Amino acid sequence: MPDKEAEKSTETKKETQGKHKEEYLKKLNTLIAEAEDKLGDTLTELSKKADELKGVAEYQMKETLEDAEEHIRKNPLTSVAIAAGIGVVLGLLLNRKG
Repeated sequence: MPDKEAEKSTETKKETQGKHKEEYLKKLNTLIAEAEDKLGDTLTELSKKADELKGVAEYQMKETLEDAEEHIRKNPLTSVAIAAGIGVVLGLLLNRKG
């Protein structure tokens, strides 16, 4: 008789473990689904913010370019002198041996 009771006890433990395993798997799947939803929402928000930042950067770059062009038109000799000076410095730096 003790062997049959031991077998029943083992079967009961296996059934209980199986139920616990199923419960944990369900909880895990639920957590994964929630995490995927949150990640999707976060990616959507980041994408919107990136688009906004891109628009701001494009606007600022356009404004800066327009300001530079206006400055060059108003001061052509100064602009040429600055460009030449930068060219000389870069030339010296790039031709250095060492």
